[in-house]
Amino acid sequence: MVIISHIIAMSILLFAAFSEGFTVSGDQPSKPSQSQLFFTNDETKSSPAPAVTAKASPPIVKGKKPYITKLSSLDELKYFLQEDDRMAAIKFYAPWCKTCQRLGLQFTRLATELGDGIASRKMVEGQLRFAEVAYSPQTNHFVQDQLQVQAVPTLQLYHGFHKLWQRSGTKDTRDLRDTVLTLESKTNEELLILGEEQDDGILQLAIEDTMFDQPDFLNEEW
Repeated sequence: MVIISHIIAMSILLFAAFSEGFTVSGDQPSKPSQSQLFFTNDETKSSPAPAVTAKASPPIVKGKKPYITKLSSLDELKYFLQEDDRMAAIKFYAPWCKTCQRLGLQFTRLATELGDGIASRKMVEGQLRFAEVAYSPQTNHFVQDQLQVQAVPTLQLYHGFHKLWQRSGTKDTRDLRDTVLTLESKTNEELLILGEEQDDGILQLAIEDTMFDQPDFLNEEW
């Protein structure tokens, strides 16, 4: 009897331990943990970074302070794009926008790495130039009506009057940096051809519209 009781007790213990590792048919399976859900979502949304075949950017000059031009009108943008053959990166932002503030830190770092700046009281020329436009009631017509920028932050890349690239709502400058390094190896002639293919014509249309706003001295009554 003692042996039989011992066998029965062992069987009960084994059954209890064994049943903990299984879900009884009809029971709802337990939900995955929050970390598992995030891991699964990250896997689904992740995508490989674009390949960059251009040469690596030069090292940052020690003590370099980036030079970022502030623009507030179409005329200022036009003159800025005309005065140099290099590509130009432009940031559109609102001072109260938190995302714009975070992007601004990365934009300044990228300007330090790739843009013009001052080091040891000397001007250091970069691979491209940087500018920024702050959204305000004064610049509303310039930003929204003339350039048709409908969201901030927005980053744009120009070569001359041709827009090569644009991102709205972006939180970092990785795509901009990759695009610049990819296009860096192209000649001015190649960038002109690419610009004509990629440009949406918005800036050119805005410039043409302002030509009709100029006073007509020939028809003016004296």
